[in-house]
Amino acid sequence: MTRRTLYALSVLTSISAGCGRAPAASAPEVSDPPRLSRAERVDLPERVPAYGIAVGRGEGLRLEVSIEAADSAQVRPGQTAEVFVLPSTAAVVCRVERVLLAASAETGQSLAWLKPLTPAAALTPNDFVYARVTTGVRRGVLTVPAAAVLIRGGRTIVVRAEGGGGKYTPVEVRTGTSDGEPVEIVSGLADGDEIVVEGGLGAAFPDFKAGED
Repeated sequence: MTRRTLYALSVLTSISAGCGRAPAASAPEVSDPPRLSRAERVDLPERVPAYGIAVGRGEGLRLEVSIEAADSAQVRPGQTAEVFVLPSTAAVVCRVERVLLAASAETGQSLAWLKPLTPAAALTPNDFVYARVTTGVRRGVLTVPAAAVLIRGGRTIVVRAEGGGGKYTPVEVRTGTSDGEPVEIVSGLADGDEIVVEGGLGAAFPDFKAGED
């Protein structure tokens, strides 16, 4: 696992990838229906992670961030970025002003300077920041809310509603890359499937006990 992946996972909730599809499971009936959503296709931003510090003050405040060598070619001036002062999840919107490629001869990492575009009262000099630079958009990606994805017995599962009759089936899915909301579904669901976003364990696993993995 790369440092990029480990870092992104430590900052924003991400779902581990599963594989295959679960065998058919019984669909229990529940008297108190869980909250539902749908699997849907959306345009999903492609983002590159970066990390660094805030420098300067007032109108001159900038974010100086490092970018992994493998991602450097994707980052260009004019792109937008979301910046977070950990552990806060409130984003400051920024623009990439300048990129210095291969700033580190040892690692090949590049440096980028980001200018805040929205009020940045939360930023003070020397603050450690995490950034996500938007480098493109993938069209029509099948996604579900992050709350719909469960890890159960080492499998990645989404609970699907069956025909609106109060029955629910746990379906094993394979997830794609994710840095928060929503989560890409590579296989296991179809566009428009109704899925549980609250109360999923109770619906699919009525014998579930706290502490079980």
